[in-house]
Amino acid sequence: MSRPTRWIAVCLTTALVSTGLIALTGAPAAAATTIIRCVGSVDVKYSPGLTNQEQQIEFSGADHATMCASQVFPNLRNFEGPFRGTGTESCPGRFDPGAGSETLFWNGTTNLTSFWQYTYSVQRTDDSVIYTATGRVTSGIAAGAVIHQQIVEPLSDFDACTQPGGMQLQEGRSSWVFVA
Repeated sequence: MSRPTRWIAVCLTTALVSTGLIALTGAPAAAATTIIRCVGSVDVKYSPGLTNQEQQIEFSGADHATMCASQVFPNLRNFEGPFRGTGTESCPGRFDPGAGSETLFWNGTTNLTSFWQYTYSVQRTDDSVIYTATGRVTSGIAAGAVIHQQIVEPLSDFDACTQPGGMQLQEGRSSWVFVA
């Protein structure tokens, strides 16, 4: 190959690799496989209620996956993910990204669990607040799988932040996808 032809070949290969049209590895990348899908709801109670001012609060609630489907784990029908804690919080703080961990209790028993650690982001639309969490199951059922959770809550819930007593309850719809 002449020098100009070799240079053109190197440039063309570099362009194809950098745009993703060809890969340098011989094996194709494995596609993620959905192993569990769930839908349900989430509720969080605050005491005292959240206001626009930061304050020390207690919170408790749960993720409720009321309907799950899986070809890999056909006996998993639902789960509860209870949580509680204390912290300094405000209504505006509910729009900040964050991180956490949670144990999911499958089929109403403490014998079937999944523990996951996640980070989440928050998007505000004209009428909703959307929390998007992503994390890995580190132990239990579906260990190693990545969970994608989305919670959609009405923005109108935040109207209570300016009322006496503040926002004492936050509720929304949730969807879960476990991929391996």
